[in-house]
Amino acid sequence: MLDTLLQGALAGRDHRMGAGSLHLMLSYAQEYGVSPGTCLSGTGLTRDMAGDPEAVIEPEQELAVIASLVDHLGVPFRHGFDLGLRYHLTTFGPWGLGLMSSASANDAMIRAVRYLGATYTFIRCRLRFSLSGPRLVLTINHLPEGLREFVVARDLGSMLAIHNDLLPAHPLGVSRIALELPRCSGMEWVEEQLGVTIEAGHSHSEIVIDPRILTQALRWGNEVTARQCENDCEQLLERRALTACPVRQARMLLMDSDLPLPGPEALAQRLNVSERHLRRRLNQAGTGWRQLVEEVLEHRARNKLASGRYSVQEVASELGYAETASFSHAFKRWTGQSPVRFLG
Repeated sequence: MLDTLLQGALAGRDHRMGAGSLHLMLSYAQEYGVSPGTCLSGTGLTRDMAGDPEAVIEPEQELAVIASLVDHLGVPFRHGFDLGLRYHLTTFGPWGLGLMSSASANDAMIRAVRYLGATYTFIRCRLRFSLSGPRLVLTINHLPEGLREFVVARDLGSMLAIHNDLLPAHPLGVSRIALELPRCSGMEWVEEQLGVTIEAGHSHSEIVIDPRILTQALRWGNEVTARQCENDCEQLLERRALTACPVRQARMLLMDSDLPLPGPEALAQRLNVSERHLRRRLNQAGTGWRQLVEEVLEHRARNKLASGRYSVQEVASELGYAETASFSHAFKRWTGQSPVRFLG
């Protein structure tokens, strides 16, 4: 049965993961009378791996442990959420430290999504800015139905835990949660904890962020540490990549390219794939060519502005914008704030 559940689920992850999640899952199960041996049966994992900081877990092994929890605990949405509450920033290594070191909640959110592969999630996530506020657009329909409720709820619990770590004095800044899940047992409990009604049975999945929370400064903000954590996340993702991912390779090549950035045809040639194949892989990853280019431009803009050595006008010119106003508009679309406010 497990093999059936796992079919198609791994499309949500391109990377292996560390043992931090395994440790939390075994501890949680044991509190409910489920032994580590029961959880690990047939997974190829050992109990010692849960305490090994160098251990690397395959995505299907993580899902196998989740399947065991679902089988033995029941009420997957409630248990998934309660488990997720234990996924504090310290669980995530450089990703968590990068969020802690961000200057603002807005910066932390952008970093969180950009390096999501360094976490334990199986959900694909895109960040979109709109008039109603930033939206985290979630893709969950690739997850097996038998595990979907648990996996989604675990990420909601972790979201609350991380928020409380970063902004303990502020309520959760989420104005809407819509999920492509039927109404199920445990959702009422989660709604009470989050203070938000879950719109179940929706046509798509998204989390809308209250823009007011994003202006909050974080107490441990340190741009140098945050940028080092980005480098550490890049290296971690490189080591744990399941295969040579064209999307990740394309992003790295664009990061290393001189301006003006190469077009999709030129980049595809450097990757030894067709342009059609590259665009298809980008689409499968929930992104597109233009979005990838803007991600690289945003990264360069933020780094140059944060260095304090360049004016807004100089950054705009270097990135190829004929007018500073056009760059300022693009920067606000990327980050939710103007370059001047970013510098302030």
